[in-house]
Amino acid sequence: MYYVSEHSLHNVVNKTTTDLFTFSYKHIIKPHFVFNIPPDEAHDRMINFCKFSERTPGLMWLLREMLNYTDPVLETNVMGVNFANPFGLSA
Repeated sequence: MYYVSEHSLHNVVNKTTTDLFTFSYKHIIKPHFVFNIPPDEAHDRMINFCKFSERTPGLMWLLREMLNYTDPVLETNVMGVNFANPFGLSA
């Protein structure tokens, strides 16, 4: 995957955080918190986490900084609407 930014430090941070989240999801979150509980409970937990993140000062900023990167390969246009990445299109 290519990490596109004008700043090389931002590219390093993007790659590091993406690798960390990928590892965490595959080895911790997915086996213990997603597929180990009923779907409705997993959904409720995620909604509660989102609400918690919204109320916690600085947490949304931190998550946005850690997960936000641009890659022209991910850009998508659907019915005239441009998306920087396809995240959320299936919802």
